[in-house]
Amino acid sequence: MWVNPAAARSLGYSCDQAVGSSIEGFLAPEVQSEFKSYLDRIRRTGFDTGFMRLRDRHGHERIWMYRNIISDDPELPVHVVGHALDVTEQLDAKRALKTLFERAPIAQIELEPSGKLRRINPVACELLGYTAPEIFSFDGSGPPDLADLFRESCLVGDTGKCMRFVRKDGCELHLELFARHIPASNSSPAGIICALINVSDRVRAEAEIRNLNAQLEAKVNLRTAELRRSNAELQEFACIVSHDLQAPLKQVGSILDELGSNSFAEDKSELLRLCRADIERMAMLIDSLLGYAVVSNRADIVARRVPLAVSVQESLMNLASVVASSNAIVNYENLPEVSVDEADFVQLFQNLIENAIKYRGAHNPRIRITASEIQDEWVISVSDNGIGIDKAQCSRIFQAFQRLHGKEYPGSGIGLAICKKIVERTGGRIWVESERDLGSTFRFTVPH
Repeated sequence: MWVNPAAARSLGYSCDQAVGSSIEGFLAPEVQSEFKSYLDRIRRTGFDTGFMRLRDRHGHERIWMYRNIISDDPELPVHVVGHALDVTEQLDAKRALKTLFERAPIAQIELEPSGKLRRINPVACELLGYTAPEIFSFDGSGPPDLADLFRESCLVGDTGKCMRFVRKDGCELHLELFARHIPASNSSPAGIICALINVSDRVRAEAEIRNLNAQLEAKVNLRTAELRRSNAELQEFACIVSHDLQAPLKQVGSILDELGSNSFAEDKSELLRLCRADIERMAMLIDSLLGYAVVSNRADIVARRVPLAVSVQESLMNLASVVASSNAIVNYENLPEVSVDEADFVQLFQNLIENAIKYRGAHNPRIRITASEIQDEWVISVSDNGIGIDKAQCSRIFQAFQRLHGKEYPGSGIGLAICKKIVERTGGRIWVESERDLGSTFRFTVPH
């Protein structure tokens, strides 16, 4: 009967061309069968609302959102007045957005302002480890991690927030959330759209970096402490060596002064003997100091599995003449195989055995080497029947140049300091148990 210009343009006609045509002819073929039920409804109720699918002049589909009523104008025959809004573009845009949401390469969820899930895309389902029906059936009493996720998504903004999430299969994820609040419009209610990004690899990498930094800092602190101890030891060594070397030098100087005077002693040979003894003592001190420095600063240490019985045998070969001349008896049994530097442990046993022979008593030296296992380490014991040590002096003997006996026992006082360095470098400790005239037992530990 009549059509306004907006309706005519929507269908691609002029007003004159459209007037007189049946509305049924504009309907899309697949919905034409529904036209009769539409007429029945509007005749019965006097109005009808909904969406109508039409075809324009070129065959393109147009969608009208309509509200039709039967006119009550008494001056005109019964007719329908229809009001419609062409929402084709809006629906096309909505469908495009839906497709974009569904096919987005990142996980996305859409929530109502209350936190109830409105929609979720397949990537998000795969990331969270649940199917879409499982997630939509969640009513707040299900998995706590889903409740936390929806709640945090409502609270977070576009600045992002990281949260922990446990998938259905138990795998732990770290998700970064970015949310945007969507205001209400004529075509859609208010809501929240949230992107979920899996940053688990990044979080693990950052944790590993922090752990490595902590380990590095611990190593630096340990190395710094070692350097401080080393510097303190060097300072102590400098004082001791200065004192021990100055004494024979002063003695040599005095002897030379005596020899050069007009009234020198009658027995020159005795003065020369004393001079030679002091020079030999200086040479021994210098060699001992060099040996200690080498042990303290070796960089070529190679730890490997070494049977300690082999180390004892090699040390005895090096001491063969000393052992034979003193009629010493050395027994060893049940010694383990450990990870150490072989050369170091040959020297360790050599120093301990040589000390046991040097500080022997009235009887022939008897030395026994044994091992016992305590928790995660071996305790090696070297026992002798020598002159023993006062308990009050047991801690001093491991310090460099600390000698408890006079010139009747030759030595530099550095052998046990070398033993201490070797043992501590393997992660062990060394000590002595002794009493005067009852012999000594040196014990040291070696980790498994």
